[in-house]
Amino acid sequence: MAQKKFFIVLGLGSFGSALAEQLHKNGARVTGVDATRERVEAMKDVLYEAVVGDVTTRDTLAELSLDICDAVFISLGERQNITPSVLATLHCRELRARRIIVKGLSREHAKILEALGVERVVFPETEFAVTLAD
Repeated sequence: MAQKKFFIVLGLGSFGSALAEQLHKNGARVTGVDATRERVEAMKDVLYEAVVGDVTTRDTLAELSLDICDAVFISLGERQNITPSVLATLHCRELRARRIIVKGLSREHAKILEALGVERVVFPETEFAVTLAD
């Protein structure tokens, strides 16, 4: 029997929550982390592990199994503030996450993330709009 895929989702806003839910439906083991207790509580039936914590701090991320998960998805920040996303990405790299996929907030943000060595930067609204239009 194949081992379940293991993913970590940092940030359980609308995109992170939808991603975690679909990963769960696909049979994956999903750990979800968010600083807002209500968001974590809302996802507790979907998540293998539900964590309330600040993912911009290395100490919080060091408690997760970043080095053995199949991928880390980072869905943080507002268009005006890329700092949480950049900090989480930096710490994930330092803690040896194998694959890091991040929701981009702007083209400049994407350039910074690429310089940090993320595997992929996604722009969900833009990518879905192109798919829908086609």
